[in-house]
Amino acid sequence: MDAMVVTSLDEVAWLLNIRGRDTPYSPLVRAFLIVTPSEIHMYTNQSKIPREVRLHLNTWSCHSENCVRLHYYENITGDLRTFSQGWSRVLIPSDYMYNQGASQAIYSAVFMRK
Repeated sequence: MDAMVVTSLDEVAWLLNIRGRDTPYSPLVRAFLIVTPSEIHMYTNQSKIPREVRLHLNTWSCHSENCVRLHYYENITGDLRTFSQGWSRVLIPSDYMYNQGASQAIYSAVFMRK
């Protein structure tokens, strides 16, 4: 597996052990993740990420291991198009029980080999 795209807000919160206020009555952060064997990319409204959370995610020293690279929320599809050109296998969420899976925009952004 070259990468995994995480689109479910509860999975983002669980994977990064963070909470937010982007969703009424739920402690969730509006974000997407792209997880590769060597990197984690988080797409969110960066102005809502406080200093304490940036320290927890180690966003200031991404030249080392165990850091999260922050990106603007709107850049997810463009980055997926670019990154996926070098990938052969990508895990994209499908719908199950209570989760609708990834949007068509996410599916369409991933480069598919013929």
